[in-house]
Amino acid sequence: MTTRVVSFWLNPQALCFQSEQELLPVADAVVIGGRITGISTAYWLSHLGLRPVVLERGELSCGATGRNGGHFVFGTNQSFKDSVEAHGLDETLALWDFTRQSAQLLQDLTNQHNIDCDLRFNQLVSLAMTPAEAQSLQESCELMMSHGVAVKYWDKKEVEHNTQCSNFSAAALDPHHAQLWPAKLVIGLAKAAQQQQAHIQTKVEVQAVTRQAEGFTITTN
Repeated sequence: MTTRVVSFWLNPQALCFQSEQELLPVADAVVIGGRITGISTAYWLSHLGLRPVVLERGELSCGATGRNGGHFVFGTNQSFKDSVEAHGLDETLALWDFTRQSAQLLQDLTNQHNIDCDLRFNQLVSLAMTPAEAQSLQESCELMMSHGVAVKYWDKKEVEHNTQCSNFSAAALDPHHAQLWPAKLVIGLAKAAQQQQAHIQTKVEVQAVTRQAEGFTITTN
């Protein structure tokens, strides 16, 4: 048996939702999983006028969603240079713009629904430990700046001055970065989805999904 570990900063009682005493017999859509992806899906389905049901075997935001650091990093998980080499310049710039739009949408949603998830927009410093990492970082920064992406490169002297640490070879300062508390965001979105007629049931485990002539049958515990 797998033992679940609940992070000390999470309140399990606050993460338990039960929209109805009994599960609805029929739903427009069933979302399996009540983490960031599942609750976001339920929010947008209910925003479109559907009545989705979310089934989560644990609590909302359990698993990695509730345990991660909540960093909202702009761009891709590759360096800008590596992304251009892998996907091309146009696709890379489109991905950068997509993350900027996502951040704006997130801010709009939290403002619209008064979701207190400790959302903060700040800066991000990427540090290079070795000369090879510093060279790669510099090449990416130069490429980004040549295409209008805001970033600033720090050489070894600058990074030592700005960090008061001599262990780094270089750094890149990205003015676009955000942080938030993921579990609070999920709870806020869940409440907003409920107001839009979504049904959210925690402590319900899906055991089988069976295709029928018209739709699906969901078997739970």
